[in-house]
Amino acid sequence: ASVKLWYRLLNCGFRIPGAAGTDCFLNRISSLPPGWGRAYVRLTNGLAYKDWIAGLRAGHSFVSNGPMLEFSAEGKGPGETIHLEIPRGVRVRATARSQYPMERLELVYNGRVALTGKLAEDRLSASIDGELKIEGSGWVAVRADGPPPQYHIGTRLSAHTSPAHIEVKERKADAKADAEFFLAWIDRLETALRRRNRVPVGMAHVESLLAAARSIYREIIKRAK
Repeated sequence: ASVKLWYRLLNCGFRIPGAAGTDCFLNRISSLPPGWGRAYVRLTNGLAYKDWIAGLRAGHSFVSNGPMLEFSAEGKGPGETIHLEIPRGVRVRATARSQYPMERLELVYNGRVALTGKLAEDRLSASIDGELKIEGSGWVAVRADGPPPQYHIGTRLSAHTSPAHIEVKERKADAKADAEFFLAWIDRLETALRRRNRVPVGMAHVESLLAAARSIYREIIKRAK
């Protein structure tokens, strides 16, 4: 559910990197072992906390409960921006490797699957090497998944890169439907707040925040028109 909302926010132009983490570090039957549900950040100059945080904030990352991902589009990785003068095809490459068998590796462009990777015979690795036709601005990312491994009942393999961003000259992304989705969400939230009437800081403060949010999404719709 959170991935679908993330896609809508990315479509609206918010550059939100992927991040993940579990709240339990014990290898119990009811939880996951260390290394699952984590954010991995690409570092180029050793391992330092401040660099890791900066890399996560910049989106040079992927989240995973097992599969390891690598991805580039036109030579740019997650968190970087591809600048194009006109719509055209770009070279995309991705690999996924896993300790347990996977079902698919997919390249996602503005929330839709654009390319599907080729799985190795043992399904422990997969790759994409092809051309993605870019029609307009937006984002592109890679995701992989697979069935629940043995001993982890009900938890599917899952991994997702942060997006690489695409800027095509004079070709803004059409996020009208996504912005309208969030406007309707704000309306429902405001209705629920008024019905419950239990806001400690006062409804006026909350209404000012909702109004600010509405103005942002309305501007996105205006640009789309």
